[in-house]
Amino acid sequence: MKRLALWITLLTLAFLLTGCGAQETASVESVSLDVSDSPVTSAESSFTETASEPTSSAISSASTPVSASSLTASSSTPILVSSAGADVSSRRQPANATSSPVSSAVEQPDAKIQVTLSVNCSAAVKAGNSVALQLAPDGWLLPETRFSVEPGATVYDLLKQSGLVVAAQDSMFGKYVYSIQSLAEKACGGQSGWVFTVDGNTQNQSSSKTVLSDGARVEWNYTIDGKTDSQ
Repeated sequence: MKRLALWITLLTLAFLLTGCGAQETASVESVSLDVSDSPVTSAESSFTETASEPTSSAISSASTPVSASSLTASSSTPILVSSAGADVSSRRQPANATSSPVSSAVEQPDAKIQVTLSVNCSAAVKAGNSVALQLAPDGWLLPETRFSVEPGATVYDLLKQSGLVVAAQDSMFGKYVYSIQSLAEKACGGQSGWVFTVDGNTQNQSSSKTVLSDGARVEWNYTIDGKTDSQ
């Protein structure tokens, strides 16, 4: 009986010792877990919050759009610096001093040219033509008169501009003038009619094809025999 009681006592001690060791181990593990699960220090937490969360002023400045006019004004305005390094931008010339074109006073020539015209029917008057005698007893339907015409005007244009009554017909060579002031061709014979000269020279083309030059002298004459000197 004494031995049985001794064995029970030994087993109880062993059990107690074993339970204390397990409890101690659990406490150590609990401490380890508490240490590993513990939150970061306040300093680390503060650093994390500072790095991850932008301030309201930074967000405001980043989200505020920049106007294009301010960028253009700042980038397009040059800064002038002297050799000594001083800002001399205020001394620059006004913008309109360089951008305004220099006006050149070029005298524009007269657009029109000056010519003279005369219309003579002395040959018809000498021939006793009644129309010629009634229209111009002295032989001049139009004495030499100065006219201003457009560049490129023709002898026919000048005759029409004179105000005289002109009758003409078209041909493959241009206008053919057959009557001036109702004095018509063939009124004084089969070869009679109107001819013209420019600066005293006959032309090998019609009056509507002969272009005038500045200072030209045009003469229309009624001829009896088809010649220009039959006055």
